[in-house]
Formats: sequence, C-alpha cells, structure tokens
Amino acid sequence: MEQGLEHGDWIYWIAVDEGQILSHISVHLFRSVPKPFQLVSRYGYMTNVYTRPAYRNRGIGSELMRHVKQWAQKENVPFIIVSPSETSTAFYRRAGFTFETEFMELYLDGH
Repeated sequence: MEQGLEHGDWIYWIAVDEGQILSHISVHLFRSVPKPFQLVSRYGYMTNVYTRPAYRNRGIGSELMRHVKQWAQKENVPFIIVSPSETSTAFYRRAGFTFETEFMELYLDGH
C-alpha cells in the first residue's frame, strides 16, 4: 500500500467514523499504449470496494464513488473498469458503469 501511494499508481478513498473504517475504494492506475493523438493515456482499475454491512444503504459508498469520479475527471483518467460480483452490479450501475464486455483471463500456471 505504501509503495502504491509513493509511486502514485494506487489511489484510495476511505470513509472513517470515530477511527473505524466504514467503507473504502481502491483504484490502480495503468498506463495505456500510446496513441498518435494521445501520447500519455491512463485508465483505472477499481478494486477492493467494500462497505461494512451495518453501514450499507446509507449513501457512504455512493459518496466515495462520487469522489472517485471527480478525481478521475480532474486527472484526465478517461475510464475506469471494474469486475463486479453479482451482488454489486446494481451499485455500479447506479454509479454509471455499464457492461460493454466481460473480462477474459489467461492463466499461465496451467490452471
């Protein structure tokens, strides 16, 4: 976590109340392949999105997501991807995420 913060390739949003973490979102920044019209391009991979069950449906996660979206716009991050669980799909849809494609994976260790 410290290395990610130092290098600027991990960004964290955390909701805290009385010293207790209630919710958090992590985004890892990846550099895209340069394009002729855009030499520096980045995108975000969102992960570790979690709100403690007792604090869900209170708008805490949505507020963190609002901050993530504002940050991405300010930092010229054109898109963020996420691989949602079935139970989290509605949350991401409310935040404006859409399903364009599904991720494909390649495992190189024989599994």
